[in-house]
Amino acid sequence: MGLKEIVNNNVYPIVFIGSGISKRYLNKFPNWNELLAKYWNLVNNDRNYYSQLRDIAKTLEDKVSSDEDLAFKANTEIATIIQEKYDNLFFDEKIEIPGLTIIDAYNKKISPFKYSICSDFSNYEIKNDIDK
Repeated sequence: MGLKEIVNNNVYPIVFIGSGISKRYLNKFPNWNELLAKYWNLVNNDRNYYSQLRDIAKTLEDKVSSDEDLAFKANTEIATIIQEKYDNLFFDEKIEIPGLTIIDAYNKKISPFKYSICSDFSNYEIKNDIDK
């Protein structure tokens, strides 16, 4: 199945399935750090995203075998921190997410952070030259 059929059938690929796949097919799509930094700045005004990421990476250096693994694990850890803070802000009614209510998020066990990211992704456009 080609990308046009995927779009026409409303069967979208997983966003970060591989290195650069989302940037290859979508216009102005953020990389993982750009996306995480955006959400970090929404939930944490007292510390720079890259300062926090560096501190996390320093604690993991002896536990991984490569720079690629280190970056992945550090990004995963900071994403977990961001998700917890973002979800708490939503349930504390300090932020609103269009299309999501506290009742729905609670009853359906929806992460407001993940919902917000999905909403952001729905606003991106597919590049015109993807079939080349």
